[in-house]
Amino acid sequence: MPSPDAFSVDTLIIGAGQAGLAAAYYVQRLGVSFVILDERAAVGDVWASRFEALRLFSPAWASSLPGLEWPGGKFRYPTKDEAAAYLSTYAEHFRFPLHLSQRVSSVTPTPNGYAVSTAAGRQYQSRRVVVCTGAYNAPRQPEFAPSFLQRLFSFTAATTNARSR
Repeated sequence: MPSPDAFSVDTLIIGAGQAGLAAAYYVQRLGVSFVILDERAAVGDVWASRFEALRLFSPAWASSLPGLEWPGGKFRYPTKDEAAAYLSTYAEHFRFPLHLSQRVSSVTPTPNGYAVSTAAGRQYQSRRVVVCTGAYNAPRQPEFAPSFLQRLFSFTAATTNARSR
């Protein structure tokens, strides 16, 4: 049973990286309520904390998220700091509702969706959860997933052949 003081939203997106922000763009276009949770203190922190010489492996034109082109030349390879700044600018541009410094500790199915708890003690209730935790987190399928196959679609790069999609 979710806490009566839980933050209630239609869709909860876990992760404010590229996948989470792109998901937020499309959820926002649908006009449903949502919030993005991320364990970091700022959008783009994962990129900002990488090694100094890192550049994207794809040119700017191929790295833009929906609705906002990457600034500067299309054929250059942005630095890790430019990637961090772009993600932060993207979230600000679309005014996404962000709850930062919120590491998700549990996602529990409920009759009306999901109860989500964070390590900081915040409680959320949502109809849908979109997990976009990224390549630098260990992927894990929740223990309850097999019992919710009709409601849940879950895959990782390690378990899915791209040609089968």
